[in-house]
Amino acid sequence: MDTVNRKIEELHHIVRKGIEDGLTNEEIEQKLSSYNLEPYYRQQLIQNIQNEKWDRKQFWRTLIAGVFVMGAGIACTLLSYFSTWSGGYLVLWGLIVSGVVLIIRAIVYYRK
Repeated sequence: MDTVNRKIEELHHIVRKGIEDGLTNEEIEQKLSSYNLEPYYRQQLIQNIQNEKWDRKQFWRTLIAGVFVMGAGIACTLLSYFSTWSGGYLVLWGLIVSGVVLIIRAIVYYRK
């Protein structure tokens, strides 16, 4: 089982390196052809690594957006609380909850 995992990691490394080097999918498939893999498996391998890369980008974008939205909601709520003279203030639940939802979505992207 250990050799199978090493072989899979080696294939993933080849695809990641090819993507980082800017190779086309066809060029990466050509590199993988020496491993006697079926064409559909080579394409699936490339697609999986591309999806993994996209998920990582989405994680950071969504996390930053979530923290920003939640922070804006908290900041506006605090500003409203400290600037009121009549005893009432505005709580921006929508922004705060939206920020939390975005952070949870980012965690889902991370765990994929």
